[in-house]
Amino acid sequence: MAGQAPEAAAADRGPTTLQATDADMVRLSGGGFTAAAADELFDQHWEPGWVGGRQSVERILIDRTEVTVSAYAQCVAAKACSERVRSLATARDPKDDAYCRYQDCAKLSDDCNYNHVDERALHPINCVDWRDADAFCRWRNKRLPTALEWQYAVRAGAENRIFPWGAAPPAPSYFNGCGQECRSTTVTTYSASVGRDLRVSPNYRARDPWPTTAPVGSFPALPWGLSDLAGNVSEWTSTRFTPRRLCPEPECGPPAQPASGAFALVEGSSYAQGNVEQIAFSSLAWSDVWSLDVRLPEIGFRCARP
Repeated sequence: MAGQAPEAAAADRGPTTLQATDADMVRLSGGGFTAAAADELFDQHWEPGWVGGRQSVERILIDRTEVTVSAYAQCVAAKACSERVRSLATARDPKDDAYCRYQDCAKLSDDCNYNHVDERALHPINCVDWRDADAFCRWRNKRLPTALEWQYAVRAGAENRIFPWGAAPPAPSYFNGCGQECRSTTVTTYSASVGRDLRVSPNYRARDPWPTTAPVGSFPALPWGLSDLAGNVSEWTSTRFTPRRLCPEPECGPPAQPASGAFALVEGSSYAQGNVEQIAFSSLAWSDVWSLDVRLPEIGFRCARP
């Protein structure tokens, strides 16, 4: 049974002081869909394991766009959100940050949109960790969507589309992906894991006008009216995991014992991901599991509520 069509929904206005920049929401009626499948390695390294295949979700309201810099700034002004979003981090303690040992994180933090509040007010907030994303949504009387809710929303009732927009190959008219402008851009997701600088392969041959993020809603919405579920920034979800072991190689020694639920699933592709498999949604290839403390220019979020 394909997912049902969305219902019209009024904007979630929240506190009156936020009315000027409230993102409106789309109500999805809920229903069945085929969730992404996980490979054996995923279940070997994370608990609880991922259950893909035929799933269903309840009706939900979800933000039409990713949360903007302007909206997040109001949360900071209300002292409900942190200004940590000015800089990136891939570990709680900078001294233990493997990525920053190989890259100039201070320089790369210039891609954090909160450092450009006036110029990028309508861009998605990025460099935000899970806790601050969660705090923002709670401040707005919302929550982060689950991974299943997010996957249901991006499929928009279709079971056979290769990409969120359809079967057509990636192009700059569909989403803010990695074009020729990001050929020399470092991809933090992979560079950190191998300890060296990796360069991305563009999603398409054209050069799009956005070296990093674009203003939310700059590209055609998906069939149910949601924008930027592909490209721009990947998005935090409320679905959390605990690593079965932090180091999969025997020579790395005994595994550390991480805190329960210290990692969360990040859904969708971003402006910096050049692997076409990360744009297609037939598997968890386009999902990443990140520490709740991670702040990267490629990661933002949107909110939801029942």
